[in-house]
Parts: sequence; C-alpha cells; structure tokens
Amino acid sequence: MKSISLKSFDFLIIEKPSTFLELLSVKELRDFINSLVRENALISVIREVTIEEEFLYYRKKYSELKNGTLVIISSFFENNLVGICELSIKDRINCFISLGVKKEFRGLGVGGKLISLSIEVAKRKGLENMFLEVVEGNRAINLYKRKGFEVVGRLRNYYLGRDGKRRDLLLMQLSLI
Repeated sequence: MKSISLKSFDFLIIEKPSTFLELLSVKELRDFINSLVRENALISVIREVTIEEEFLYYRKKYSELKNGTLVIISSFFENNLVGICELSIKDRINCFISLGVKKEFRGLGVGGKLISLSIEVAKRKGLENMFLEVVEGNRAINLYKRKGFEVVGRLRNYYLGRDGKRRDLLLMQLSLI
C-alpha cells in the first residue's frame, strides 16, 4: 500500500448541498464512519451506526451545508471514500475541524492534504482560528503539530475508549492570521 502516491487520490471540496447529494450516499458515509468506529478512531462515536442514524446525520450535514456553516473536504481512491475532513463554522472567526482517514490509507499524506485544504477554505472565508479535538496518544497529534496546531486545553479522563480506559482529550488551535 505504501507505493501509492498522493497523486492517486481525488480531493473534493463540498460547499453546496447539491454536490453533497451527488457525491456521497448515506450508505457510503455510514460504511466510512463504521470503519473508523471499528478502529476506535472516532471521539464522538463509540459504536457502529445504523442506516437510520446515518440518515439523520446526513440530513443534519445537508442542512449545515445549506446554511453555509459546514464545508466537507473528502478524499477518494478509485472512487471509494477514504478520508474526510468536516470544517464546521461556529461564528465569524472560529471553526472546528474533524478528520478521519481509513486505516489502510494513513501515512500516505491524505490527512495532511485534507487539513491543508481545510486551512485554505477557512482562510478564504476570513476565519481566524481553527480548532480540533483529539485523544491524547493519537499519532495524528504529530501531523497536527506539523500543520501548526498547538495544544490550548485538556480535559482529563474525558474520553472513554472501547477498551474501557479513560484518556485525556486535547483541544488544539491553529491561528489563521
């Protein structure tokens, strides 16, 4: 798998609900999220989601796209969704990102490219601060630091993993100005 070049991936910035509907099906999003759940790679979801739950999530994302409070940057390899970064605009200056890349595609530059594109979009929109949450010990922290994020907060023992262990949740920030 390591012989795959970043040029082999398609990256799409989705800012319109119609594009969202054309490119990502409810089933595809559910399958992607469930693959991350099985890897214990998500903070907010600790069990696999049903198609009904995913449909509600899909509707929420559609509404956020329509309201201009969400941008989805996605990565595809051979027409399969392999990475996604959601940029949630909270107010006129702040946004949060959440990032997920399928396990077999980590370490190939997909996550870094998704973050770089989200930074470009946030700057274009005039945002000043980008935040993310990550569980302490996650190897992606090194990527976030390389992109300029700094730890600005910590919630001790906040995250309960599927293994039953509690871990700290880190709040990281990147200044965009």
